[in-house]
Amino acid sequence: MRIREFRKAVREAILHLPGEIRAAMDNLAVTVEDLPSRETMAKVGVKDPYDLLGLYEGVPLERRGFFYGNVLPDRIVLFRKSILARCRQKDEVVELVRKVLLHEVGHFLGLEEDDLRKMDL
Repeated sequence: MRIREFRKAVREAILHLPGEIRAAMDNLAVTVEDLPSRETMAKVGVKDPYDLLGLYEGVPLERRGFFYGNVLPDRIVLFRKSILARCRQKDEVVELVRKVLLHEVGHFLGLEEDDLRKMDL
């Protein structure tokens, strides 16, 4: 899947999020990169770049207080080649993009890994 088509799948996944979640995504950028950098892999403790499908970087909503302001946007990154490596067909890519986005949005909302696993994300 080419980058343009992949980005379209990401946009559609965002548009299908519930309205209240989209509304809460203030000061949050969703980006696409091919693979994580070595620095990113070291930061999250991943040795194989294909093991990291997405990443949330920022201050989760539940931890933001009155002091939160004048900061760069939080960021969700979806790693295109990592996602594509796990899929054979376009519909599988679209579904995995949706799941990875939901997982990272969960972190943005303040959910931990255990919570997300219980929700199958």
